[in-house]
Amino acid sequence: LDTGFAPPDQVTVGGNIRMDRFVRAIRAGQFEGKNSAGRVTLFSFGPGTGNYKAAPPNWPINPEKYLLEFCRDTHCVAAKFARDHPDVEVVIKAKWGGGWIANIEALLEGQGLHPGEIPNLLIVGDGDAQKMMARSDVVIGFASTTLVESAAMGRATILPYFHEISSERMADFVFYRDDFDCFDLARSPEELEHLIETRLSDLTPTPELN
Repeated sequence: LDTGFAPPDQVTVGGNIRMDRFVRAIRAGQFEGKNSAGRVTLFSFGPGTGNYKAAPPNWPINPEKYLLEFCRDTHCVAAKFARDHPDVEVVIKAKWGGGWIANIEALLEGQGLHPGEIPNLLIVGDGDAQKMMARSDVVIGFASTTLVESAAMGRATILPYFHEISSERMADFVFYRDDFDCFDLARSPEELEHLIETRLSDLTPTPELN
């Protein structure tokens, strides 16, 4: 519509059809029940995630041009939280295994965080995302429908928004910018850590998240 490619009477918005079954499952109570005691899930993203200019996608060859600090520090907060809270299970869910997991491990190793030395930190590339959310108390993500699904499921849902992604030059690549009130917005790595701890202590989502 904005480009004039098609007039309003030729456009129909059908919604995200794959979500229909998910919404029915929520209403049927299929995701209700006791959550695991103390689980945080970060749905991983790369420095180029959400940016159509990144090549290759997600993990570009020149990550410093995109969201390197934002990506690195978000993953580091999750790993540090696991290290400092050994009773909490922290899962970093990659979109796929292999190279994606290797990139996560390289980011963490570069900051002195060794995943093999943090037994309650799990970095995985497979598994059903919705089932992972159902077993989580806190969900963190960026540029992903998992944020919407998690909030709809009633989980505490945190959207990091700091470093490069909060700059004006990246404004066109911020997903859900008009819906920030639907999530817990973390405007710094420190606030992200604080929100994780706060939400684990009080698992009742804010009214806006419902």
